[in-house]
Amino acid sequence: MKLFKAFGKVTVHHLLLIIVSIFLVAPFGIFATKFPVIFSLITGIIYICTMYSLGWIFGYRDSRNLPGYTPDKSFPIKVSLLCAIIPIILIILMIFCPDILKVSFPVANGDMDFFITGNRFHGICDMLCKIWFFPFGAFLRNNNAIAFIIILILQPVCLYTGYVVGLTRFSIRDKLTSFIIFDKKK
Repeated sequence: MKLFKAFGKVTVHHLLLIIVSIFLVAPFGIFATKFPVIFSLITGIIYICTMYSLGWIFGYRDSRNLPGYTPDKSFPIKVSLLCAIIPIILIILMIFCPDILKVSFPVANGDMDFFITGNRFHGICDMLCKIWFFPFGAFLRNNNAIAFIIILILQPVCLYTGYVVGLTRFSIRDKLTSFIIFDKKK
């Protein structure tokens, strides 16, 4: 049950980060079209920090000292594998049958640019893949499946790193707040 609860939490956070990235295009639209790599780098950093934080929370909760209890260090990998099912299916569909549904609206046909100039959709599966990986949109310009796979690997790495650091109960936020609050002025 804990595994599926964590899977739901990571998936909901991923979907929320897609929505946040889409909403950031509106106020920073000119910036996103003129400097798409910087925009995607910013939204990617937000994504990486969020996944790290989720892993840290999972690790912090598993770091309790109970007799007979040892944390499962493969837990974040299991969660990431569950979360990777949807994007892997989308990547496979994008590679082998990019236009599985013949839809005739301009965005799906690639007649209009995606928010990044030169980044067009090539069918429904490609559109779904690019929406799923929206925080990293500028890095997916050439529809290279390797770029999708590299971005897919970021989630398990961030979750695992956060989980291991959470097991040690080390918190950057606690260190910074104690430094700021208890700063001795001379």
